[in-house]
Amino acid sequence: MKKPKYYGLDIHRDRIYVTELSIEEGTVEQYEITTREKDLTAFLATLGRGDQVALEATRGSCYYVNRLSGLVASVSVANPSKLQFFSKNAKNDRNDSNSLALLLALGMLRTVWTPDQETRQDREILSYRTSLVQHMTRVKNRIRAQMAEHGLTWDGADVNSACAQRFLLTLRARLPWASREVLANQLEELALLEERLHRLEPVIEVRAGRWPEVALLMTIRGVNVLTAFTIVAVIGRIDRFATASSLVNYAGLSPRQRSSAGKSRNGSITKAGSKKLRWASPRPPRAYAGWTGPTVTFASAKARARGLRPLPVPVNC
Repeated sequence: MKKPKYYGLDIHRDRIYVTELSIEEGTVEQYEITTREKDLTAFLATLGRGDQVALEATRGSCYYVNRLSGLVASVSVANPSKLQFFSKNAKNDRNDSNSLALLLALGMLRTVWTPDQETRQDREILSYRTSLVQHMTRVKNRIRAQMAEHGLTWDGADVNSACAQRFLLTLRARLPWASREVLANQLEELALLEERLHRLEPVIEVRAGRWPEVALLMTIRGVNVLTAFTIVAVIGRIDRFATASSLVNYAGLSPRQRSSAGKSRNGSITKAGSKKLRWASPRPPRAYAGWTGPTVTFASAKARARGLRPLPVPVNC
């Protein structure tokens, strides 16, 4: 019967450094393989049902978790920010994979939660939508910069609005030929991004309809389909958090704490967690604050007193 072993995998784009550790036999074997299908399949064939594998959370780690699951006893994904290396003077692939195997064998490996296939698909769609919105913002900023080059400014919030389009139509007559061509290309690029974003919205609504939690979150004022879907996709399984404080820490919304000599002081939020979850969390309170005049005035005054940005006020054209 094959004795169980502990494997540490330091994965890169084109190669994997492997540390094979056997506690019972007292042996350590280290070698390197490529990520080509032939070499990867040959390596997977050497694994036993009782073996345990550890790898670091990185791009593509979910693919290797899927390949390893079912072949070994367990697959652990290490948290890079809490990974302790035994050799601090020399950081290389050899020592990294060795640290993963040793921490796994000692039961000291700090791991992260691995989402299932459906959750990964939801996150991929949200990431793609975020990239589209960020690209649109960059194009809009370039249009504003081009207008500033010619001494023109637009006070509105959306360059796609009807008022902005009338302004740009007037602007074209005042620009030189080269600037008109650049502006036309940027507006075409912006229209293409808008079309892609509109095609993505029904996909998000369909995938959001699969989760009953989305409908429950939408009962909160200020939470729409996108906000609720983002919260559900980023959190994943809520039972993986032992307490509510753990979820707050994961979102990076817990305050910084500095304690010394019996005195404690709280600072701003840590921002150490998910950016998407922090983006979705303040939207319901902002919606509540924007319903009535006195409430939004009070909230803005509090924000200014603390040195924060006040609540945004929509600009009508």
